[in-house]
Amino acid sequence: MALFSDTGVAWGVLAAVLLILVELMVVTAVAVFFSTFSTPTLSAMLTLGVWLIGRFSSDLVVFARKSDNPLVRALVTGVHYLLPNLEKFDVKHLVVYAMPIEPSYVVAAVLYGLLYIGFLIGLSAVIFERRDFK
Repeated sequence: MALFSDTGVAWGVLAAVLLILVELMVVTAVAVFFSTFSTPTLSAMLTLGVWLIGRFSSDLVVFARKSDNPLVRALVTGVHYLLPNLEKFDVKHLVVYAMPIEPSYVVAAVLYGLLYIGFLIGLSAVIFERRDFK
């Protein structure tokens, strides 16, 4: 679906760029959250960890389903629902292969990202407000 074919920009490219931007904003919100209560080095390491887990969250769920240990399944499932699922924002493969991207999927992914950002920034504000700088 080339909504912007007169300008030479396909809908898929615009959707991919928008979702990359939202993913970047989510990762930035995670970094801001960690920076409110930790050192810069630890904040960077934790943000990198969240990014890695967020990028491979569906693989972790598949791993958990194959595990016989109920504690591992519960822990991985909890992490999957607690941390942002950054795979929702990755539609580059659809653009490369000229596959259709549903506008409803883009809207849902953007809303998911904005809600996650709002929650993290709000939590960061609460933590920062209670911080003692003495």
